[in-house]
Amino acid sequence: MLAACALPSQQQQPDAGVDAARVFVPADHADGDWVPFVVLWGGDDLVAPLRVAGFAGVRVPPDVDGAGLSRVMAEMRRRFRIDQGSVHAIVAAAPDAAAAAVLAQRHEFQTVTATGAAADVATAQWQKLRFRRVAELAEADAAAVVAHLRALHDERRLDGAAAQVARALDSFHDAAAVADEDRYFAILPDDAVFLGTDATERWTGERFRAFALPYFERPSAWTYVPLQRHVTLSQDGALAWFDELLDNAHYGECRGSGVLQRRGDAWVLRQYNLTVPVPNELMGDVAQRIRAFADGEAPAVTTLLLAVARDVDGVERASAALADVPIAARYVGALEGVAAQALPAGGANVAVRALRRSHRGRNVLVIVTPDELPAMLAAAGVASPSGVDAAERVHVVTFGVGGARLLSLRVGEPGEAPR
Repeated sequence: MLAACALPSQQQQPDAGVDAARVFVPADHADGDWVPFVVLWGGDDLVAPLRVAGFAGVRVPPDVDGAGLSRVMAEMRRRFRIDQGSVHAIVAAAPDAAAAAVLAQRHEFQTVTATGAAADVATAQWQKLRFRRVAELAEADAAAVVAHLRALHDERRLDGAAAQVARALDSFHDAAAVADEDRYFAILPDDAVFLGTDATERWTGERFRAFALPYFERPSAWTYVPLQRHVTLSQDGALAWFDELLDNAHYGECRGSGVLQRRGDAWVLRQYNLTVPVPNELMGDVAQRIRAFADGEAPAVTTLLLAVARDVDGVERASAALADVPIAARYVGALEGVAAQALPAGGANVAVRALRRSHRGRNVLVIVTPDELPAMLAAAGVASPSGVDAAERVHVVTFGVGGARLLSLRVGEPGEAPR
């Protein structure tokens, strides 16, 4: 079976139609033309200069949410062939709502530009957009914003034969997004090889077409949006090697790589290899889960027992409450006079990563003060710093297949079980 990353579940059906007044195109645009695409929040004064600069786009309501934006983009991909495969966001109004919608549909966007008053609003969510180019243009007029966007789009433009290869790859992804089976498998012919994310997944183009047929019977087979791409041509210009960073709504950042061959006037794939890059900090856990899965076993669960104590007496109460729990190691943060190893230096994020790596599958006791607790919970990914109960408790953080989970237990007097 094709790995989950390669074939996400069916996308939502679009709305009956986006108001035609909200969609704009260049004056000379014809059906089937490839066109750079913009999603606008506000910025009505930008529409005319964007059209002149060759951009198509759609103006969305200020309060559109992620689900609404998903439906809009599904329809826009059916109407347009989007140059470079991913779109540009211009936020001139409702920056917080726009940030939430863009983050929910981040796989669609290659750049985000906040303009005018929207650029003055500090939006922490923009920092979560890895591999995107984010800019703030508070004082720029319409002409400057459009010139800025044109420059961003041109940064990814390739020339000559490399541009032809890029266009073939864009068409390959676009054909899947709109379920154009014939166009997709013209680029991935019968004698090509498709490698999925699972080690068992190696198809010829012919076998892959037979497998994927049910997906191409839907409005969209799957949508992978390219964010970065590198192309290298052979000396004789007959072959091209590529790698590209992709994003997908369901499975996040993926990497495609492979080889294309020139056949007549067209470039076709000879091999496409889809992988999921794993951050180095997570690789140990991922490898463990894969081994356990292959062996038919449940993966080991790592547990951090974050015991909040204000003094040594509090440490003794926590230790007594956990007397029956097997503890592989004890660590302490700022509290002095405690018989335990010091937490790894470098802050909470570094400490949590180091403890998970060093004590995989075991229970680790970490003694923290009320002031240290919020950062440790945030680093573990189970709570935000606001609203954390920093009373004398043991906060049990388990790292399993489903992610991190939190259970907080009150520490009682000596001899009383935690509850």
